Parts: sequence; structure tokens; C-alpha cells
Amino acid sequence: AAFEPGFYLGTWASSVDFGDGNDTGSYGTMEIDYYTGWAGPIGDTDFAVDVGYAYYQYPGDTVDPVGDYQEFYIKPSWKDLSIGVTYSDDYYAETGEAWYYSADYSLSFLEDFSFGIHAGYNDFDEQKFLGDNADSYTDYSATLGYSFKGVDFSVAWVGTDLDESECWDSNICDDTAVFSISKSL
Repeated sequence: AAFEPGFYLGTWASSVDFGDGNDTGSYGTMEIDYYTGWAGPIGDTDFAVDVGYAYYQYPGDTVDPVGDYQEFYIKPSWKDLSIGVTYSDDYYAETGEAWYYSADYSLSFLEDFSFGIHAGYNDFDEQKFLGDNADSYTDYSATLGYSFKGVDFSVAWVGTDLDESECWDSNICDDTAVFSISKSL
């Protein structure tokens, strides 16, 4: 939901699969994100900013420490290019402070098509989240989208620079294609 002059709030949900390597409980099978913030132009320019808060919940998570965490973010943009900085005071599964730096570029073409690229860098304060003593990694994606009668279709190639020894489950960190269908209300 969006409200003048640029305030918004919303939620997003998806199934998740954290792998089978856990004998002490469940990481949950769903992620629900709640978010709120403000986004808008900076004066009468091509510059804009998005400032907000997000909370990530994993219902059914029975592992201690729990997976739920919060983030604060700022994402300035210029035309079709945006950069972002996200901070969590206690990242997923209580792994300590985490920073995420990102850059995104998107463009529209042929009226109903879009193309976007993304690169991000994850930096963890403590090495608790990844294997093989890794405390950071890079993620990337390329997405092709199409809108038809208010419904958005997309296919994305998503990946990381993590190798098998740095990932707790190699199936989670492999590059993969993601297809999605969405409708904004």
C-alpha cells in the first residue's frame, strides 16, 4: 500500500528450503517479509531516495538461534540506476551485524518489456553464517520481464561467487534460473 507523499508498507512471502543438514529442528518452510518506508524524488531532479525498514520472519522455525531478523536500508537513485546500503544489527540466525551494498540498473523497451541487472556485496561482522571461514560474498542477477494486462512475468538468472566449501548446502548457492508471476494491487 502506498500513501501520499511517498510512504509505503507491504508484505511479501515465499516458500524456502534451507537444505537437509540440520538435526536439531526446522528452519521453517516459509519466509514472510514486512516492510515500510518512504520513497520519492529529491526536489525537481532525476534523483530519488528510498529509506525504509524490513522485518524477515520464518514461521515454523524451531532452530535456536531463530532466523528472524530486521534491516534498515537507504537506496538513492538517478534515473534507472540505483545503489543501496542495508544494515542489520543481528542478521539471520543471530549471526551479528551485517552490511549489504548493491547496485541495480533497469530499462524498459518495446513498451511491455524490461531488463535489469543487479550486483550486491554481503559483508558479515562475524564469520558464523558461511562455511570455510568466509565472511563475505557477492551476488548477481540478470532479469527479463514482460507485463501483460497488469500481470508481470519475469525470468532471472541468479547466482553468487560462493564455492561449495563456503556454502552450508551447495544446492542453495548454485546459480539458478527463477521464473515469477506477480500482480500489484
